Amino acid sequence: MILEHHFYIPLAIFAATCIVTIVLSASVLRPFSSKGKIMREMTKAREKSPFFFENYNKMNTKEYYDYFCQVSNDEESFFRYVIEDLHYYGKILSLKYTQIKYAYNGFIVGLILTVISVILVTIF
Repeated sequence: MILEHHFYIPLAIFAATCIVTIVLSASVLRPFSSKGKIMREMTKAREKSPFFFENYNKMNTKEYYDYFCQVSNDEESFFRYVIEDLHYYGKILSLKYTQIKYAYNGFIVGLILTVISVILVTIF
C-alpha cells in the first residue's frame, strides 16, 4: 500500500500509459481480415493468388498442387501474383509499423508525463 497519497496521480498516469500501450501493441498482432480495405483490393478484379493463404487454406493438397502448377506454368501470371502480393503485403506491413510507432510514441509521452508529475509532486 502506498503511504504517500501524493504519488497516486503519477502512478495513475503510469498505469494508464501501460494499459494503452499494451492495447495498441496487441492490436498490431491481430491478423488482417479479408474484410479489410487492403484485403478487398487484393482480391478485386483478379484471380486467386496461390501465395496468399486465405486463397488456398480450404483446398486439399492435390487441389493446391494442381492450381500452383497451373499458375507456375504461365510465367506472366506467376510474376504478376508475386509482384501484386509483395505490394499488398508491404501496404499491410506499413500499417502495422504505423501502429507500432503510435504505441511507442504514446509510451514515451506517458513516461515523460509520469516523470514530470513525480518531480512536481516531490517539489510541491
